[in-house]
Amino acid sequence: MPFWLRITLFVMFAARISSDISIAQEPDSFDVRLFRLVNSQQNPDKNGFFEILDHLAYPAFIGAPAGFLASGAINENSQNFQTGIMLLISEGLTLAGTGITKIAVDRPRPFEALEGVKVKHAWSAPGRSFPSGHSSLAFSIATIVSLQYGKASVSVPLFVWATLTAYGRVYLGVHYPTDVLAGAVLGAGRSLLLWQYRDSFANASDDILGISDPVTAAAMSGRPVGISLISLKIPIH
Repeated sequence: MPFWLRITLFVMFAARISSDISIAQEPDSFDVRLFRLVNSQQNPDKNGFFEILDHLAYPAFIGAPAGFLASGAINENSQNFQTGIMLLISEGLTLAGTGITKIAVDRPRPFEALEGVKVKHAWSAPGRSFPSGHSSLAFSIATIVSLQYGKASVSVPLFVWATLTAYGRVYLGVHYPTDVLAGAVLGAGRSLLLWQYRDSFANASDDILGISDPVTAAAMSGRPVGISLISLKIPIH
């Protein structure tokens, strides 16, 4: 099945499921009660951890692919460059899919639908509420980078950051809990779909950087050199 069709079907399925979830926004629903519990912790007169973290979200979303691409190009590191390419595409697909789902579900923001909401950073919350774009992008980044480098020292901090970013959107009053949960699933899901084509991105990265020797490419990308030698039918003693 073509990659674009997989993405389309995934988004359509997510939109159908999410529409059922988003209906549950009555004042006594679990989603609203959990939202009020988290949102009630906010101090409207003070900028704390979650306010600062939210301000850093957009620089992180832009800086992650740009940083990996620049690092890969400057150091001729194929793995870093490949990560940058995959992040760029993953974030683009995530933004497109999230935008489509927002239109399909058409859920108002909590500060638009509920009374007594403590809201901050409304400037970062245009359009509809479901799913959370911040949560989608954060989990998209965390998933791609974790899969690329496969180390707990990388994946744990990234997923902690993504989780706190998602939580902060509820804390700031701009999303319901189900918004950020769906965003996490959609962002991670799209990255997992993209990951299936990692070999193609690795080859593209090698071509762009001008790395034609498989052994050199393996050494620069972090891929096992032994595998490259075997593929060249060079005996390893």
